[in-house]
Amino acid sequence: MRRLRSALVGFHRRWRAARARLDAVLDEVPQGSDARPLRHPNLRGNRGFSFSAQAFLHRRAGIININSNGSRPDTIAACTDAGANALRISLNTFDRDVYTMYYRPADYDFDDVMRSFDVAKDKGMYISINLLIWPGWTDQMAEVDRISKVVDDGKLHMIQLRNL
Repeated sequence: MRRLRSALVGFHRRWRAARARLDAVLDEVPQGSDARPLRHPNLRGNRGFSFSAQAFLHRRAGIININSNGSRPDTIAACTDAGANALRISLNTFDRDVYTMYYRPADYDFDDVMRSFDVAKDKGMYISINLLIWPGWTDQMAEVDRISKVVDDGKLHMIQLRNL
């Protein structure tokens, strides 16, 4: 019983330390909401930017996973410096034109998303995507080839498929 209590106290201490590092980068939002607007003066209140973060513990080491649309590579780097070590980007294509038509980014572009993959790789993050499946598009060989290139370049460790 004493060992269990000690393990739980250690877990709680590591989780609080990881949470404090991440909170230095992200703002708090009302309880029950997954979204955490970035703590950057030019981004506050920007509805076009979806960014959320969650912390959880895996084995003895803390893992902080950042869920993002990948539009802010500099912020991903800052989160990594604050202790984040995993990144999940949600998108439905690696085709620049289709991405732009679908998402209509106002203050970022497809290149920013691709730079986020580069930053995450350079920082040693575990990188995954939520690939939003778009029947008739995602299953075309040209799109499969684009996804395969990202995997082959070492910028992607896991693909989670989601129905669009």
